[in-house]
Amino acid sequence: MDYLRVSTEEQAKGYGIAYTGKKTAKYIEAKGWLHVGTYADEGFSGSLEAHKRKDLSRLMRDARTEPRPFDVVAVYEERAIGRRGRAFWPWVWELEDLGVFVAVVKDDYDNTTPAGRSKMRKGADYAEDEREKIRDRTQGGVFRRRRKKAATPVGRCPSAGGFRTRERKVRADWYSTCTRRTSLPRVKRSPCGVPVTSWCTRARTGLRPRSF
Repeated sequence: MDYLRVSTEEQAKGYGIAYTGKKTAKYIEAKGWLHVGTYADEGFSGSLEAHKRKDLSRLMRDARTEPRPFDVVAVYEERAIGRRGRAFWPWVWELEDLGVFVAVVKDDYDNTTPAGRSKMRKGADYAEDEREKIRDRTQGGVFRRRRKKAATPVGRCPSAGGFRTRERKVRADWYSTCTRRTSLPRVKRSPCGVPVTSWCTRARTGLRPRSF
């Protein structure tokens, strides 16, 4: 029999249940084994332990029955077994104690020999390292999105006039409003064009007196 597991992310990469199922069925046929059934957990994370995966829990219950319905479990690759140590090894070890072994289709080995068990340990380490990298990338992306969403632009920017266009428009609107409210008097100018607004006029309108 074969056990299939893919998470949502693995499905996006093309490793769906249909794809891995064809690979395991072809492998079982090539080995001359009898394919008695398929257990599949679609959309389940490899970090979940056996009792938290629906079909894997059913597989383990069937493995404990007598007479045992199968003696080999074929998986497409180590990631189907689990992506961290406590999700990977406990059910593999329990199957070994029951006389049921696990065969990895992709690399064509099983844990019936010391060489196969050594290769499985390396595969388990690789699957866990890959999970850590995926988690770091995911958390890093979430952090960057939150930081970008919370960031508020302040201060000057290297644009014409030193201020952003919107900020300049707000300042212009504010100045226009203040001008309407205070009703500034028309500034008199001398024949040469110099403003001659008096000290009292400037004090009344809130303007600072000119310095000469």
